[in-house]
Amino acid sequence: MKSAESAVRAFSTYCTMERIPADFFKVQNYYPCSLMKRSISNMEIFEGFSTYVVEGRGCAVGTAIKYGQTVRKLISDQTGYDCKYGHLWDRLDRTHRGLEVKYPTKKRRRDPILIQDLRKMVNCMDLTKHTWAMYWSVSLVTFFGVSRKGDHLPESQSSFSRKHHTTVGDVKFLGDEMFIKMEEHKTSKISSKFTSKPFVKAEDGNPLCPVRAMRGYMILAGLINEQHKPLVPLDTPLFRHANTSVLTGRHFLKFVKYAVSHLGKDPKCYGTHSMRIGGATLAMSCPSGDSETVRMIGFW
Repeated sequence: MKSAESAVRAFSTYCTMERIPADFFKVQNYYPCSLMKRSISNMEIFEGFSTYVVEGRGCAVGTAIKYGQTVRKLISDQTGYDCKYGHLWDRLDRTHRGLEVKYPTKKRRRDPILIQDLRKMVNCMDLTKHTWAMYWSVSLVTFFGVSRKGDHLPESQSSFSRKHHTTVGDVKFLGDEMFIKMEEHKTSKISSKFTSKPFVKAEDGNPLCPVRAMRGYMILAGLINEQHKPLVPLDTPLFRHANTSVLTGRHFLKFVKYAVSHLGKDPKCYGTHSMRIGGATLAMSCPSGDSETVRMIGFW
C-alpha cells in the first residue's frame, strides 16, 4: 500500500514536470496512431520515469523498476488496457541496466537490535513521560511481534489509514494476554483464522514486557482507563504524541537511531527494521523456535 502510494506520487510529479496530460493513457478520443506507435510512446514515458526516479529522487534502480510496474498495473486496472500492447519493451530493460551501471548501489546494512540492547535502552527512559512510554511500547510491539513499522505507523500524518495502521480498537487485553489486530501488509499471508498477534505478559520485574508497556502507555495517554475501557473513539490512532499528532515511521526511525547511538552503536547500521530482525533472531533461538513459527509471528 505504501509503495503504491509512493509510486503514484512520483509518477504524478514526473507527469507534471514533463507536461504529460492526465488523460494520456485513456483509449477514447486519442490522436490517431497505430497501437505500435502508442506502445512506443508509453515506453518512452516509462524510460523517462525510471531515470527520474533514480536520478531525480535518488532511489535505487530496483525501486524504479517496481514503481514502473506498480503504475502500469494501476493504469491497466483503471483503463482496461496494457500499456505495452503485447510488445516487448527491450529498450526499457536496457535503460535499467544502464542506470545500474551508472548508479551502482550497496545493500543497506541492517544490524539487529538484541534483547540485551533493549535492557540497556529501557534504563535510559522515563516511562512516566508520554513520549518515552509511546516509543517504548511501539519498540516492544515491533520486536516481540516481529513487525514492520508500516504494520502500525504511517509514513506521514496525512497517510494514516484506519485499515492498515493500528488503532485503539485493534488492541484487546484478556487476562495476562494482549492481542493486536492486524490487516494484511506487504508480504503477509494471513489466514482467515489468524488475524491478531498475541503478546503474553512477562513475569513481574521483567522490564521487557510488551503487555505492561502497552497498557501503561495507553493509560498514560488517556486512551483507556484502568479497566481497559476505551476513553476515545476506537478508530483513534494508537500511537500518537501528547499533542494528538500521529506517530509516523520517520519519527520512529529517528528514535531508533538516537537510542542505539546512546548504546555506543553506529546508527547508520540500524533502522526500524532492526526491531523485526532482532525479534525474529530471538524467536529462532528459543527451544521451540523454527522458521515456520517465526513466519507465523511475522505474518509472512
